[in-house]
Amino acid sequence: MTKILATNKIISTTVASVFTEHLVIILLIDFHIPVLRRGRNEWKLNARLLRDRGSFEGFSALMERWKGSQPRYTDLNLWWVE
Repeated sequence: MTKILATNKIISTTVASVFTEHLVIILLIDFHIPVLRRGRNEWKLNARLLRDRGSFEGFSALMERWKGSQPRYTDLNLWWVE
């Protein structure tokens, strides 16, 4: 186990596996997700753009494509950040 994993470990234990002589390792780790802050290279939607029909339709289409990409990610946080 790496030092980072060891410092973020909440609990680790082993339990007997059903129908086998192997053990199951249970490891609970606390991952700190960084808080996204608005700043350079960050974008904020100007709500007034949604009043314009063309901008609204373009933004709606973009959001649908973005939502459609979600199943390709195993982690919802990675999907949101990318």
